[in-house]
This record gives sequence, structure tokens and C-alpha cells, in this order.
Amino acid sequence: MEFEKDSDLHQISDIETTISVSDYIGILNESLREYYASIIGEVGQVTKSSRGHVYFSLKDQDKESVIYCVIWKSNYELFGIELEEGMEIVAAGYSDIYELTGRLTFKADTVELVGEGVLKKAYDELKKKLTVEGIFDLERKRPLPEYPHKIGVLTSRHGAVIHDFINNLGKYGFHVKIMDSRVEGQQAVKELLLSMRSFRKEEIDALVIIRGGGSLESLMAFNNEALVREVSNFPVPVIAGIGHHRDVPLTSLAADTMESTPTATANILNKSWEQAEHKVTQYKSEIFDSYRYLLAETFSGLDEMIGNVQFGLNTIFDLYKEVEHKLRSSISKVNYSIMTKKKAIKEFIASISKEFIRSLKSVDDGVGNYWHITVGPSFSSSISDITQKLDFIERTMSLNDPIRQLRLGYSITRHEGRVIRTVGNVSTGDSIVIQVSDGEISSEVKGVKTNE
Repeated sequence: MEFEKDSDLHQISDIETTISVSDYIGILNESLREYYASIIGEVGQVTKSSRGHVYFSLKDQDKESVIYCVIWKSNYELFGIELEEGMEIVAAGYSDIYELTGRLTFKADTVELVGEGVLKKAYDELKKKLTVEGIFDLERKRPLPEYPHKIGVLTSRHGAVIHDFINNLGKYGFHVKIMDSRVEGQQAVKELLLSMRSFRKEEIDALVIIRGGGSLESLMAFNNEALVREVSNFPVPVIAGIGHHRDVPLTSLAADTMESTPTATANILNKSWEQAEHKVTQYKSEIFDSYRYLLAETFSGLDEMIGNVQFGLNTIFDLYKEVEHKLRSSISKVNYSIMTKKKAIKEFIASISKEFIRSLKSVDDGVGNYWHITVGPSFSSSISDITQKLDFIERTMSLNDPIRQLRLGYSITRHEGRVIRTVGNVSTGDSIVIQVSDGEISSEVKGVKTNE
């Protein structure tokens, strides 16, 4: 028999309404589930069933109140606490009435120890056990990827922890996925394990587990054996940023890297990127310095090369001028020599002719007539041919004398020591030197025009 929730109590209080025992117990159990609570007490008799479930009682230390409890095998093994009579614990759950016996039982979802001494003892025992197994060995620690990008974060979305972490992450393009979980008390163990198993399916470079500091009791979830083993066997490196009690949480010891604050945890992720940024700046500086050095060396080499070329050109120009001077001097000497020889020859011929004629006058008239008729004309013709050849040589030398051409109004134009023969040899703005008969004129090309 079923009742609408809002009308259950009204119908039960109605004297004319009758229900079965099981229906009544069902109504009570539905109401009792709303009274989820954490209760503290001293453990009484403890019994473990064949199926692994644990039955025990909790009683007040200063009163006689007792409540019977049960914790199912899966939860009991998850929290790793071996219940013993006289132990003080906190159990969280709700009550339920068993139909067959009518007995009220508190169904515990979680159990946790109470008292600093007890917690410390459990902590030390588990730490010793896991140390022997090598869970905390340095050889098991994995380095972070060189440049982590995809980050999984496991924490509570409420509070300042997540904001401190996000605000201190550098602007390096991190892709952050956050899973919300409880991070305090035994109730947090299940949520932390569930979230970590969900992250196994995600493509991430590193997993970050963060929370604020607290007492050993508040950090008890992070001393859970199942959670420690999950961290140790996680497929990617784990960074634990769990606020330390004087005893470091076992989860932190099992992680690949641990820090005590969310800010320090964020800085670990920033480190390789900051170093890369510094390297880029350093390499940039080195590249520019090398470029400047090469430019300086190149300019220095160019200056030296230009100096060598300039020196070579000056040497060539000096040699050219020296040759030109010697050529002009030689031409002038040749002209002068020809003119002198020509004058001497003419004078010599005239002298010989006079002497010869005078001699002839003293000989027989017959011989003289023979000279005038036969030898004289032939001799005079030879002398005339020699004179004409000398005149031709003189005219040829004179016509090919560069100085003569300059005197006639011609000029020789040079650019950087070279004779300009076509307009293609110069450009607008070039400096030129124009040689005329009595010196040189320096000028600048204002424009170039070709004959079409």
C-alpha cells in the first residue's frame, strides 16, 4: 500500500485508516532517510558477517544510550579502519527499521576515528605499511611534461583555494578542467576517488589535487589508503597542493610533486613556460647581437674592400696619367725631331745642290749638259720624293695628335677615370671630368638622353 508523501502523516493519524506493519515501517523508513546525521560514540561489540559486512554498536560515554549500526563491506574496506571495542568514532549515515525484526539500525556510510592520538597512530601505521611497499619511493616519481597544457583540477569549487590557483596560473594558454569534490572528512573519500576515476578517461597532461590547510582530522580523507593508491597509480603525473599539517598527508607523499599552497602549485605549472619565455628572450637577444656583429663585420669588410678598390683605381689612374704624359711628351719630341730633321735635310740638300752645281761649272760643258739633261732631273726627283714623304709623316703625326684635336674644340670626358663612350656609361648625378686643351673641367650629369 502506497501513500502520497505529503499526506502520509495525515493518513496515519486518521483513526479510521488502518495499514499493514510493513507499510507502516516503509513510511517510517522513508521519513528516517531524511535524518542523515554524523553521530559520535564509543564502539561496543563488533561482529563481521560471512559476507564481510560489519555490525557494531555505538554508545554515549557519559550516558547509557545505545544505537545498533551496520556498515557494508565496500564502505568498510574503503575507509581502512579496523573497528575495535572501546574505540571512539564518528559514523555518518541514517537509521532504518528492519522489517523482519522491527529493529532500528543506523546504516553508516562512513566511519572515522576521533582524537588526535588515535588518528596519529592510524596515520603512522599506514605510512609505515606503504613505505615498506615503496609507494613513496623517489624512483616512482614522474616528471611533469616539459610544457604541460591540459590540466585536470580536483578540488572544491567553493572557497578561495580554486580562485588562488586560477589567478596564479600564467597566461600560457592552459586548458583547465575542474571537477568539484568534497575535500574534508571521510565523506570526501568517495567523491575524490570517483572524480579521479573520471579523470582517467580525460586527455590531460597532469592532475592537480588542491585544498587548504587544516588539522590532522580535517585532512583525514587524504590519509586514506585507497586514495593514496589511486594517486600512486594514476596514469599521468599528480601534483598535490594540500595544506600540510605537521604530518604531511599520505596523498601528498604519494604524489609525483607536492606543495603546501594552491599558489605554489600553480607556480610549478608555470615554471617550464617561464623558462621557455626567458629562453626566447635570451635567444632573441643573441640573434640580434649576432646580426649586429655580422653587420658590423660586413660593413668593416666592405669598407676595407672599397678602400682596396679605391687604392687600386687610384694606382691605375696614376699610371694612366703617367703613360698619357709620357705619350704626349714622346709625340711632341717626335714632332720636334721630324721638323728638325726635315729642316736639316732641306738645308743639306740645298747645300749639296749648290756645291754640286758649282762643281759642274768647272767641268766640261758636255758633262754639264748631261747633268742638266739626265742626272740632274733624276736627282731632283729623288730629293722631292724624300721631302714629300717627310711632309706626309709630319701631317699624319699632326692629325693624330690628341692635343691638336683638343685645340680644335673637341674634349675627352671621363667618369671615375674611364672615358665615356656612350650615355650608358653614366647616370644622373654622376660626377664627370671634361678634359680640354688647356686643363680639366669638373661637372655633374643633370640628365641623360639617347639619340633615337
